[in-house]
Amino acid sequence: MTITMDQAGRLVIPAELPLPHRLSAADAWMVIKANFVDGATVVTLAAGRYADLLERAARLQIAGGRTDDVIIGECAREAKADVLLTFIRRHFDPPPIGVTVVEPAR
Repeated sequence: MTITMDQAGRLVIPAELPLPHRLSAADAWMVIKANFVDGATVVTLAAGRYADLLERAARLQIAGGRTDDVIIGECAREAKADVLLTFIRRHFDPPPIGVTVVEPAR
């Protein structure tokens, strides 16, 4: 299976592979869990913070899919991350307070 990033920096996992490469739901979960869940700390925000962030995004003229990036950035800040790694740095402008946004060389 090939997991890639799209132009917006989101993970793209094929929804359906051709036979005989198709994964069962259990096998797909095992791949996701081993690569992205195990050993990770999941950070969420308090319910009211989401509305605050959407209001802030509107004030900054941020709309559409970039609102997800505002939430991701705030979760990075909440987790006290030093660095947020992204393939599209401009999606985190302005950067989260206290977090350095890094775009790796391609």
